[in-house]
Amino acid sequence: MPPKGGSPSKKVVAKSLEHALVALTSDTEVKRLDVRYRKLGDEGAEKLAELLATNETLKKLELDYNSIAAQGASHLAKALASNSTLTHLYLCNNTIDDEGAACFAALLETNLKLQELFLASNRIGDVGAGCILAALKRSGRVLNIDLGFQDIAADLLDEIEAQIENNRAKAKDEREKAKQEEQK
Repeated sequence: MPPKGGSPSKKVVAKSLEHALVALTSDTEVKRLDVRYRKLGDEGAEKLAELLATNETLKKLELDYNSIAAQGASHLAKALASNSTLTHLYLCNNTIDDEGAACFAALLETNLKLQELFLASNRIGDVGAGCILAALKRSGRVLNIDLGFQDIAADLLDEIEAQIENNRAKAKDEREKAKQEEQK
């Protein structure tokens, strides 16, 4: 039985890239797509990206363990800049480096729907993490980011977390101020 006020959350576990592409093009009920462990690489990420730009139903995309590197990250980030439904993106245990992290940093400034970005266990260093921190400062975004298990300085990770908390506090203040204005 669907939850009140909405349709059921449909998850598809894709057995291959082709299965994932068919699910995205022919099934308008897919809310969560699991394409983990499918050796997509950058070419597979590019093919998925072509469909993500216009997809209007997918909320969670799991791409962990797929050998996606900077080029694939670039395609995904560019496509998701115009996507208005995806809220969770999982890209742990790939080969995304600082260049790929910079692509996702740019995404954080344009895609306001994305709430969680999981990039743990990639090849991101201080440069890529610094790009993400700068994007968080400029955009004021509130989201969860996982950058664990990489060669990133602990103080930089702390600064990213502090910026996220600062953005949360600002967003809360803005909501309260808007609520007070509404009550006047």
